[in-house]
Amino acid sequence: ASPPQEESVLSEEEERMIRDIESHLPDEIRKMPSQQKRAFLVSKILAVRKEFQREHQYFEKIKDYKPQSPELYDLKNWKFDERFDTILDKLKNGEEKYEYLEEVQHNIYRFPMLKPEFSKKLLEEVDYFEAWCKKNRVDILRPNSMNRYGAIMDHFGFEPVLRELIAQRITPLSRKVFPHIKKLDR
Repeated sequence: ASPPQEESVLSEEEERMIRDIESHLPDEIRKMPSQQKRAFLVSKILAVRKEFQREHQYFEKIKDYKPQSPELYDLKNWKFDERFDTILDKLKNGEEKYEYLEEVQHNIYRFPMLKPEFSKKLLEEVDYFEAWCKKNRVDILRPNSMNRYGAIMDHFGFEPVLRELIAQRITPLSRKVFPHIKKLDR
């Protein structure tokens, strides 16, 4: 099959992107003959558009998902390990040593955060979402292309509670452990 007529498939915005990106391209692409370079860029834009459409269809399909355990979607119901709370309390009091925070390698830390029974409930919710998707013939968008398992929790309602978790508990700890990093994602 021959490629679609590119002039009819690109929007004005996509045409503008092709013009604007020229000076930012790696040398090996910038030095391509103009028709080859354009064909390459058009193929990339069409691939991104296709992925966007796939994601849009996915979100349309999962918008009717109803959680098995709605209480998990509220941070006040999360069950934190007492040792994690101890770390946060010491942090608030300005202490420098954190008994349960272990640096296993340079700048890599391990600490208890959630109670095991609560972690189990979170995993059960992910399993429930996966079963719902299977029942409803929805292909789950995985965390990355190398991963055939798992689900992105933001996609099925956890984004607000995860934002709150990051703001209230993870960011204060991260600022202390990694003072050179000014802002976390989100």
